[in-house]
Amino acid sequence: MSLMAFVSINVNAQTVSFIADPVCVNKDYEAADPTEVVKIETTEFTAIAAGLANITGYVWEFGDTQATSTTSRVEHKYAKAGTYLAKVTVNYNNGSSSISSAQKEVKVLAPPQVVFNFGNDDVYSACQGGSPIELTSTIESGISVLWSTGATGPTLNLTDRNLGVNSQKEVGAVAYTQDMCWVKSPNAKVIVYSAPTVSAVADYSTINLEGDPSSTVIHANTDDMNGVTYKWFPADGLDRDDVWDPTFDPTAEGTFIFRVTATKTVGTGEKCASNADVRITVAAPQGDFSTPINANNIVIPNSTYNGWWSITQASWYDGGEFFVYNKWGQEVYHRKNVYQGDNNVWDARTENGEILPEDAYYYVIKNDEITHTGCISVLHVK
Repeated sequence: MSLMAFVSINVNAQTVSFIADPVCVNKDYEAADPTEVVKIETTEFTAIAAGLANITGYVWEFGDTQATSTTSRVEHKYAKAGTYLAKVTVNYNNGSSSISSAQKEVKVLAPPQVVFNFGNDDVYSACQGGSPIELTSTIESGISVLWSTGATGPTLNLTDRNLGVNSQKEVGAVAYTQDMCWVKSPNAKVIVYSAPTVSAVADYSTINLEGDPSSTVIHANTDDMNGVTYKWFPADGLDRDDVWDPTFDPTAEGTFIFRVTATKTVGTGEKCASNADVRITVAAPQGDFSTPINANNIVIPNSTYNGWWSITQASWYDGGEFFVYNKWGQEVYHRKNVYQGDNNVWDARTENGEILPEDAYYYVIKNDEITHTGCISVLHVK
């Protein structure tokens, strides 16, 4: 855009009047380096003189250069700010040569001193819901900045609320003084990317600690899988935590909630991410006193491993009386209730706390209707 100021000079009356604001020297930044392109506002000078039929020419002096013209209207560009004396001399030929002249000071204002901290064709990107894109300018006191979005001030923050998503836009600004001398910024390209849309589901929302199904595949479903990475938390019980479809194989009953984070790298390296949760219930095995006993058959006293004879789901046998006999049929241990709050039942000791010798032993667990029997081997490890 080229602006023009107008200066009118009345030659006969020797008076000069301005019919526009003072002239501005303006820079139109059209390259990454703002100093590469400088656009100077044009000033149009008009001489108003009587006796037009007898005028043979005009000599214009602008205070920085001189020009000869046959017309009363000329254009001139001032290269830098300052105060210049503009003068026009009119030559007449009305039987005898004569001249008339007039002059006036022309004030050329400097453009605002501003640095836009972005360049032409620079691309700025952000993630929806994340930190905003920030475009900044460094200005002196008395300078205003108007952005193409309508916002004002030296800094512009852009989010999906004022840009939308997945649509690139160009954003620029104009810095101007109170005298309306202006500097135009480069146009930055800005875009806010949407994060992947993710949901999480399991093949089975309820599985069994023992029985079928005892495991399940969980899936992260995204609207676009290209370039998307996955991370599951917590990773306990999963065969992998960095794939879209890990398998969950539990070791305990309860309710488990897994969160997957789907991340996609976009634009200038921003990582747009979204989360989804899936809930899985692991049911305890179902049984009662009649269920066959599942227990280890070796006890190693005082050992970290196999230091106890333990029954899986010992609570099923709550109320059952517990006996241990040696190979001669002698009772070496007895307890009224086999279940004492956990699955650990017997540590190969007598009721007095003495460790039994290494040998094979025979147990009985019974209530009024059902009796369970089996063998337990006691080993001593030195």
